[in-house]
Amino acid sequence: MRSPAIRLAITLLLPLLVVLGGEHVLLPGMEDLCHQLTRSGSDFLRFDQSNLSVFALGIAPVMTAYGLVELAAFLVPRWARLRHGNPEGRAKLERTARVVAIVLAALQGWGVAQSLSALRTSDVFGIVADLPSPLIVVATLIGGVCVQIVVAQLISRQGIANGYVLLTVVEALAGLRGTFVPRLERARLLGTLETRHVALMVAVVALPAAATWLALRGGDRTRAPADPVSKTKNASAAPYRAARALAVSPWVPVPSSSISPYPVALAVVGLPATLALVLHLGRGTLDATNALYERLPYTVAVAVLTLVVAFVFARLLHRPQEMTEVATRVGLAGGEEQTDVARAALRATALPTLLFFATLIAAATASSALPAGPSVIFVPLLVAVVMDATTSLRTSSLVPVWQERRASAVPVVRAVLAAEGIESSVRGLGVLSLLQAFAPYAPAEIVVAEVDAARATSVLRHVFLGERRDLEGERGGEPIADGDAPAAWTPARRVLGLASTTLFALVAVVSATVAPHRELVAKEARGRLEVVRVADDEDVFGRMDDKDVPEGIELRFENVPLGQGHMQRVYFARVEIREREPYSSAAARLRRWTDTIALPAGTQIALAPVDEIDEDTLKSRRVGIRTFIVRGSPIITTEDVVEAMPSINTMNGTREVYVAVTLSEAASEKFRLATREYVQRRIAIVVDGQIDSAPVVRTEIGGGRLSITMGAGDPDVQLVQAKALAKSLGGSQR
Repeated sequence: MRSPAIRLAITLLLPLLVVLGGEHVLLPGMEDLCHQLTRSGSDFLRFDQSNLSVFALGIAPVMTAYGLVELAAFLVPRWARLRHGNPEGRAKLERTARVVAIVLAALQGWGVAQSLSALRTSDVFGIVADLPSPLIVVATLIGGVCVQIVVAQLISRQGIANGYVLLTVVEALAGLRGTFVPRLERARLLGTLETRHVALMVAVVALPAAATWLALRGGDRTRAPADPVSKTKNASAAPYRAARALAVSPWVPVPSSSISPYPVALAVVGLPATLALVLHLGRGTLDATNALYERLPYTVAVAVLTLVVAFVFARLLHRPQEMTEVATRVGLAGGEEQTDVARAALRATALPTLLFFATLIAAATASSALPAGPSVIFVPLLVAVVMDATTSLRTSSLVPVWQERRASAVPVVRAVLAAEGIESSVRGLGVLSLLQAFAPYAPAEIVVAEVDAARATSVLRHVFLGERRDLEGERGGEPIADGDAPAAWTPARRVLGLASTTLFALVAVVSATVAPHRELVAKEARGRLEVVRVADDEDVFGRMDDKDVPEGIELRFENVPLGQGHMQRVYFARVEIREREPYSSAAARLRRWTDTIALPAGTQIALAPVDEIDEDTLKSRRVGIRTFIVRGSPIITTEDVVEAMPSINTMNGTREVYVAVTLSEAASEKFRLATREYVQRRIAIVVDGQIDSAPVVRTEIGGGRLSITMGAGDPDVQLVQAKALAKSLGGSQR
């Protein structure tokens, strides 16, 4: 048996070696591709080089395979007997799950290979690297999954935690580099990260952790209370009396539904938006789904669906009749009375389960409202792993004799051993309580002293598998009295603790979503924002002769849409910005001429800067000014702005600074109707008299949000300008 120090080292080092170190072990022939993608400024590998590593698929194919095999075993009666209590049967399911995992890895690997081939033939990045054949990519990725299976098994057997769950948690933590860290850096650059935000970030992680600890605490100490008769003269007459007493007080874990209802609710609520993107249903459909979330708040939808799914899962996982049958198997006569008691035990877990999910959802809501809120969905699993690892270290001298995948059956197994005078403990019950039947790879292990191992194994196989028990050479033992067991975690204290975490989580939601008081910006100090229609059908400059155009100004043309299926050549005037010439001076030169042009009624000429990318420095610079013909009164003005926030986008490998503008409800509807009438036409976003952008309306635009880009220049200077513009529009100055 390995020492606790070695087991701890195996648990800590192997996941880091595979997840963090493994991302540097690239697929064959990927070094040149990585170099070219990085040099091209792509975000493809900016935060996570593991996209092209041998371990790119992670442990997910294995987890999915286990779930599929377990579901099949649940549905097929002939396989159902293999699921519980039969090591040989479980071994068959294990082998099947690994085969399915390899098949899934092959399918995913083929998808990766096809994506690489598409990248190789794409002109976007100009990739010229020689890529390996798809078969080599698939085979290597399958090998990476197989290595992770071996590592997970090694950690489970030689470490102090479940290897599959631990790899999943470490992968989730490593993934924060590509999500949480960039948001944190963006908030720091924008100056939106306040002291209260840091405190709230700590709270949204600490509160789910505390709720998980309260929910799981005491589960490994649960044991059926000893029958009073067992402490008197009749103790030897009823070897399974302790197990019988379980029917009086059956045990159901908290959360009784497992943690699965929450991610299921997230997936279902997000399904409409996901389908709109995947099926390319258009911006209008996506805006409609977003509007639906606004009418029925996203958090409310997730919360309601979580509770509904939790109720269903709890009933499926802990059917009172089955709980009674487990106890009956060890010598307890069944009956409606015992089943009613089991139903009461299940109902008793409803409130703490509700409070557990309320804390988790409230913490996630507060996190999403923060400038850089961390994900909290992995926190309960991390806490469960730590709790199980602590128990494993505490019981390092004990040896496993039984694996149990039904959380509510664990006390029955221990009661059987207690009736035989065998002291036992349990490892892995925290993870099992959170995942339950959805994680057949993470069973609870019943462990006993080495001297009792042979007898304990014989007893359990006799009771649960019906095997003949060889009593020769077994050392008998007295039933363990209730006073020998640690006190179970008091349900009332658990509810009180979970209620406290829920209350604090709701306070965190309010603190994160309610902005501190800001001094209102005076109307006369506000900047001017207008959204107007571009009159591309009024080709004023196309009807001019070249001799009518002053020197230094040239006429150019562009093809623009004028409604569905109709394109037209439209001319515009452009002036180049001379070396060291201020922008205002160049604009004045162009404006002196355009002011003399006769325009159709209701139209006017607006100016917009022209920016180009320097091929040498890959930076944007301002090179000229051009004209647009705009028509009518503005669709949107500054008065319609509810909020304006400076923001940063790094999607294309460079920092793009912009101001995110949120419109009032009335203005949002007005903007939606206007854009519906102007589909396949251009509108112009005008800031302080200058056109910021002139996008084509592809479909009606709902949601009430606009983006004002900050143009060319130094990103740090743009950031200062974005803050000033946001403040002038009546929004945040930070």
